[in-house]
Amino acid sequence: MKKEKELPILVRPVENFEKDDIEVRWKPHYVGSSCLHWHDYYEMEVVTGGEGSYLVNGRTYPLRRGSVYLVTPADFHRIFGNLSLYNLSFRESVLPDSLLKPLISADTSAVADFSPESFAPVENALTILFSEYRGREELRRESMQSLVQYLVIAFLRKQAGQRETAAPVADLAVMQMVSFIRLRFKQKITLAMAAAEVFLTPNYAGALFYEKMGVSFHTYLMQVRLNYARSLLLLQGCSVEEAALTAGFSSPTYFSGCFKRVYGSTPGQWTKKRNEGTLS
Repeated sequence: MKKEKELPILVRPVENFEKDDIEVRWKPHYVGSSCLHWHDYYEMEVVTGGEGSYLVNGRTYPLRRGSVYLVTPADFHRIFGNLSLYNLSFRESVLPDSLLKPLISADTSAVADFSPESFAPVENALTILFSEYRGREELRRESMQSLVQYLVIAFLRKQAGQRETAAPVADLAVMQMVSFIRLRFKQKITLAMAAAEVFLTPNYAGALFYEKMGVSFHTYLMQVRLNYARSLLLLQGCSVEEAALTAGFSSPTYFSGCFKRVYGSTPGQWTKKRNEGTLS
């Protein structure tokens, strides 16, 4: 009997959230490893004890008490080790517009390691959030949203080394287009379709996207697809054709051309170098 290929799974699509657009779980005895997976909502995990490692988009980071990582849509990730941790899942709608641009611009795939002193308020906020999640108090939803926003801010500040940024807040329309790409990049989508979502003309939407994000709509879409396809190629038995078509590219040939322009080698060459441990 032919063994099925180990493909990543879409873990609990966003429509399956039980309530409040937020879910909080406490895992005092988490034992890795999880499967390599991807999902279309945000997920923050905060390690309170134990040791392990976190694999995201081909990079591995050690985990210990005080380690915090934030998984965005389209990130492939996998957890190893024996850990105690809080798992926080939430929709993009939980965050205000002022947090979306720094969240999208930051290198969220990297792990933030908090010192014991700076970790104490983070752990305290999670304890309160978990209690609110399980309770039924008045204004519970508002309290949960505020706590999630605090945790995201704490993570971003740690990632930025406490440096303030003078970058302007991105327009809501651009954030909606980014969300449109992240949730539908595996389908055949165009700038015109994204523009229609925010009630703008394609020309104006494209110019606005470039102004706020620093890259064109098509370049951003291609990079999201490339990141996804490259993660698929890390899986044993996944062909270049499967990776290309699953990630939303029109053909394996077009995918290979885009891949070589960005990474300097064809998907086949890149996979071979990685397997041999000769990637520069």
